Amino acid sequence: MPKQPSSSRAFLLALILITLLGAFMRLNATFHTTVLAPLRADAGEYFSYAYNLRHYDVYSRQPIFQAPDQQHTLHPDAVRSPGYSLFLLPFAGAEPTNKTVLDITLVQALLGVMMIPLVYLLGRSVLSDGWALLPSLLVAISPQLVVAGTYVLSEALFTFFFLLALLAVQKQFSHPERWAWGLLAGVLLASSALIRPTVQYLLPMIVFFGVYAFPAKFRIKQIIALAIGFIGVFGIWLLRNYLTLGILSDSTLTVSTLLHGHYPDFMYAGKPESLGYPYRFDPDAAVIGASLGSILHEIGRLFLNEPLIYLKWYFIGKPLAFLGWGDMASAGDIFTYPTLQSPYFGHPIFVLLMKAMRAIHWVWMVLGLVVTVLCWKINLVNRDTNQVNGLRIFSIVLLYFLAVHMVGFPIARYAVPLLPVMFILAVFAISWITTGMGKRTNVNSLELR
Repeated sequence: MPKQPSSSRAFLLALILITLLGAFMRLNATFHTTVLAPLRADAGEYFSYAYNLRHYDVYSRQPIFQAPDQQHTLHPDAVRSPGYSLFLLPFAGAEPTNKTVLDITLVQALLGVMMIPLVYLLGRSVLSDGWALLPSLLVAISPQLVVAGTYVLSEALFTFFFLLALLAVQKQFSHPERWAWGLLAGVLLASSALIRPTVQYLLPMIVFFGVYAFPAKFRIKQIIALAIGFIGVFGIWLLRNYLTLGILSDSTLTVSTLLHGHYPDFMYAGKPESLGYPYRFDPDAAVIGASLGSILHEIGRLFLNEPLIYLKWYFIGKPLAFLGWGDMASAGDIFTYPTLQSPYFGHPIFVLLMKAMRAIHWVWMVLGLVVTVLCWKINLVNRDTNQVNGLRIFSIVLLYFLAVHMVGFPIARYAVPLLPVMFILAVFAISWITTGMGKRTNVNSLELR
């Protein structure tokens, strides 16, 4: 049935109100959050890259801004991909201050607000207009997504670009006759990979699915457009690395995530004091993590010596940790860095919503995982092709990220960008169940008559 104008206006009004709620939460969090040493660790490296690139035209993570009066020789590197540091470039005109951090987090709050209608558009690829409002609401009030924007870390920017990329991919599959969607999808996937390199190997998965799902007469055109868009953007980074450093990529972070993730239950030798940071307690960590070959050899040895422990950790413990509520390797609960002040420490609305979302967190995760598996059974979603393809694209994304972090370091912070996808899949499960119940109720009432 075609939508009535009054119904469309009601959905639009509801989406505006949900977006305003999300804006209220993100702006409050931005103005009333105080992070201890906000440019520590990863954040400091991201800002160093931006500062050095702007002032010295060298892409290097050396923290020059922390010691501006000393003489330094900058050495270019490729440890971190440049997406987030390029985002920080406009804020790196001078040594960072509290205002610098506030300006960065305000822009990230704006990106967080823009995610809400973006999730609604994504949700409509598999849900009705009314049901698509629910994942938008969940994104608006999600404590993890709200807090992510208060740190000088890549989660907020990556989530925004990755959702844009997924929307373009969905459009590519629903409009295969338009090659421009494939080109845009490739560009946005590459942009996401430059922010967080984890996503760079998602492209082959989408291409493989496209071989199966695209109509034959559009298949080659769409795959070529997707590849050109991705290579045209991501290839610039690879070319820079080759010309500057003589390598295409740096394996430092790959080795690091393999090392950090190979300790069962995030502990070294089961010691509680090492929880979250086991590599700091392992006297052999430097030797084990000296190269990609050394860490892979160590993981293989451990699997052979203690197969049950490591099979359980890699195939059960890691997925549970990745999809969990809070990080083991963090400041506690939903906070990544030590946070001195936050609305989640006392503001009634924030505290109430955090408790509610924590209580039902695993409901969304379990429902999302169920749909991730069952959407490959056509008889479950025997509806239109676009909806089936949409669900399967979300499923591929989730399974891909689960697989990557089952191998690497499975902290929940890395799953934050996947929350919108999980919410959409979970809401689909609820809509499917309620629709089925409604149909059975109608049948029963007819039989009674």
